[in-house]
Amino acid sequence: MRLLDKTSFLCFVSIMRYKIELRYFYGWDDAGWTDATDSEIIPTRFESIHQAQVALDKLFADVKSAVITGDMDVEEVRDDYRIVAVNDGFLL
Repeated sequence: MRLLDKTSFLCFVSIMRYKIELRYFYGWDDAGWTDATDSEIIPTRFESIHQAQVALDKLFADVKSAVITGDMDVEEVRDDYRIVAVNDGFLL
């Protein structure tokens, strides 16, 4: 019987994550939120819709506070943001 090494088969794992998109003049695109690591900047992905919604709610609360204190002129429009599923898959 011939044994195969562990690189003989590739397995694709599908992981559903979520991102926040912003409506630009050319259409919807990643809102540009990032996570910094030691060597690179990677797009922020959330483990659940709830986590993404909490982050979006915090953004709007911060913007509202900035408008009240006079640090910003206008508030962001909620309809210009949305949460979408992202299939972050990788090979094992």
